Amino acid sequence: MIPYQMNPLGSGWPREGSYGVFLTSSGTAVSSAIVMSGAIVSGPDYAQSVYSHGTARETIVSSGGSMYVFSGGTARSATITNAAHIYISSGGSADRCTLQSGGVMHASSGAAANSTVINSGGRMVVVSGCSASSISAANGAIFNFAIAPDTYIQGTSDGSAFVFTSVASNFTLKGGYFITQNGGTAHHITVSSGGSMNVFPGGSANNITLSSGGRVSVSSGGSTDSTTVLSGGRMIVLSGGTALNVVSSAGAIVSSAAGAVITYA
Repeated sequence: MIPYQMNPLGSGWPREGSYGVFLTSSGTAVSSAIVMSGAIVSGPDYAQSVYSHGTARETIVSSGGSMYVFSGGTARSATITNAAHIYISSGGSADRCTLQSGGVMHASSGAAANSTVINSGGRMVVVSGCSASSISAANGAIFNFAIAPDTYIQGTSDGSAFVFTSVASNFTLKGGYFITQNGGTAHHITVSSGGSMNVFPGGSANNITLSSGGRVSVSSGGSTDSTTVLSGGRMIVLSGGTALNVVSSAGAIVSSAAGAVITYA
């Protein structure tokens, strides 16, 4: 038997330590259940919160609405669209969710996101320490991925398979950004218009191509090797950052701060 007591509705609920699923309006619970199916969360004043032992099925979150999945909670087959967000905390999980245009998923360290579908204009944010598997991303999907040894990201993008653990390779970033940090490595990555790569302390990036509109920034303690900057691409090396064997085409922008190390091939 699940050790819970259904929380009463009204101002001040849900509270810390709650069980189940709550639908709230302006911070006040209007309905609750252990399993909630088919809820519609539309507008910035509305949210659905999924706590331990709770399961939310086929929720539609739109027009600035929010969905929160806490430790022990599960969101299944949710649709996130039109400036709406789903936040998955450590210990929470999301299965078979769909991110439509304007919908954003935020997966924190310790969270699990499985079989996520990202349509054109949908965005998935995966931080270090998250597990995200069986992603199916259409052309025009937007990725915000942190690449580090404790991260697992796997799926397909526009029909091409990828697996990122401590290494991201052979990938074209068409929107959003990659972060490499704390032992994470990216190589043979193409950053195209609308994409950005940040190489933070302990991270490295090798054999990167920046096409027009693509950008890479190398912070102190980060390093790159063999970056090709094509016309319209931009590379920024901050103080303490290292960029070796840079190839710069006509029309490319390469800038470095005092204290940066940069060499050209």
